[in-house]
Amino acid sequence: MRNFGKFISKHFFIYLSVVVFIVVFDLLIFFLTFNGTVNSISKDNPVQTIEKVSNNLTIQNGEYILSNKCQKDLITNNIWGIVINNNGNVVWQYNLPKEIPLNYSLQDVATFSKGYIKDYPVFTWKQGNDLLVLGYPKNSYSKFMTNYLPLSAIQKTPFLLLIMLVSNIAILFIVYYLSKRNVMLKISPILNGIDKLSHGETVTLNINGELEEIGNRINETSLQLKKQNQARANWISGVSHDIRTPLSMIMGYADRISSSLNVEENARKQANIIKIQSIKIKNLVQDLNLVSQLNYNVQPHQEKPVHLCK
Repeated sequence: MRNFGKFISKHFFIYLSVVVFIVVFDLLIFFLTFNGTVNSISKDNPVQTIEKVSNNLTIQNGEYILSNKCQKDLITNNIWGIVINNNGNVVWQYNLPKEIPLNYSLQDVATFSKGYIKDYPVFTWKQGNDLLVLGYPKNSYSKFMTNYLPLSAIQKTPFLLLIMLVSNIAILFIVYYLSKRNVMLKISPILNGIDKLSHGETVTLNINGELEEIGNRINETSLQLKKQNQARANWISGVSHDIRTPLSMIMGYADRISSSLNVEENARKQANIIKIQSIKIKNLVQDLNLVSQLNYNVQPHQEKPVHLCK
């Protein structure tokens, strides 16, 4: 049973190692996936792009002029741009889709500054006294309409993560414990039965479920061993009986010859030797029969006090 406990513990550590490996593997896949996504985004970072456009957007003769290089970059990435003045009117545009309006109220600016214009994700930048807006293709970026989070939620996050970690470990341990307990409850009778069989005892197991076939095989083995032991005991008993009958006759004739005065002295001595050896054989047969009975629980034990000194 101790070895089986070590076996279960060994497999628990293997199971735990597999869980750790899966978690590390998932984190690695997550990192590689989103790291590639973040890197690809950082190459065309909207903040960097709009800052670059703002630096290359100059006013000449009262009109905004964008450098040729920035124009090519906007065309390549399918980005459009507008500049809105204090009155809400568009005073400069480039690569503008038809559905984009050319006039905005203060409420419109407050709404799209953190979201979308006609489902186009937009990013804003202060351009002197005006507002520079760059619009990206639909479904290219997902923008959060709110950018606040309660401080209490941020303060509770480490505590919640710790609770989640401890809970996950506790759940894993409970699952392991219940699994081990379930296996032990099913395996223990089988192991005890095998242990009894190794000591020559008979076994009768009542096991249901997945291990029922193993229990039936052990019961069959125990029954077979019981039959063999019983046959061996019967054979020893029969042999002992068959030996005692002619041995009694030999002892009787030897005793008669050794005590007869009509027989020569030498013959009487030989008959007496036969008698003594026959008694030894008789005692050996009795001991053999007694050992057989004790081994196969045929002879009941009779306990009684004895004096060790005697």
